[in-house]
Amino acid sequence: MLRALATLLLDGGGFFASGYAARMAKRHLYTVGYEGLSVGDFLDLLRGAGVEVLADVRDNPFSRKAGFSKKPLTEAVTAAGIEYQSWRSLGAPKPIRDRIKADNDWRAYTAGYFEHLEAEHAEVARLTALAEARTVCLVCYEADANRRAGGTLHAPSARPARRHRRYVADAVQAAGGPLPMHLKAAGPQAALPL
Repeated sequence: MLRALATLLLDGGGFFASGYAARMAKRHLYTVGYEGLSVGDFLDLLRGAGVEVLADVRDNPFSRKAGFSKKPLTEAVTAAGIEYQSWRSLGAPKPIRDRIKADNDWRAYTAGYFEHLEAEHAEVARLTALAEARTVCLVCYEADANRRAGGTLHAPSARPARRHRRYVADAVQAAGGPLPMHLKAAGPQAALPL
């Protein structure tokens, strides 16, 4: 799986990978970051995309932003008719997060997180099955799932994308799951390919 994920990321990533047309016929695996959003705006995004399951991929599902820690978020999405599921096992483990804070080495972070995802292959398979059966949205804090230290999605720099939910979405796609799409709060397009 790790080799397939690396191929997807290095050969254009998710949206532009081979097999695009076939994947367009499938449902999407959405991702969203709640940075800059109120709980109401966040729920509007989810409802607008027809999300059935919110998959929280934070290792530590607590937030300083009101309404986005696990308990209040679960209550809000449940009241909106959306199922909340915690997928802590797919979050970036504390040692990986601590290391990036200490050395700012994104290559080491990415390599460590890929190793973690490889070890969690059964969870990725379980998430893939869920995303094939229902409309799922991965959530973590950062608004931009594709932010890079330099370059663009179409002309990537030597540095990798930083958002682990992007890696989870690409791992699901590499396992045969739906095409990842990122939900955006503003602009003419509410969903953009990852």
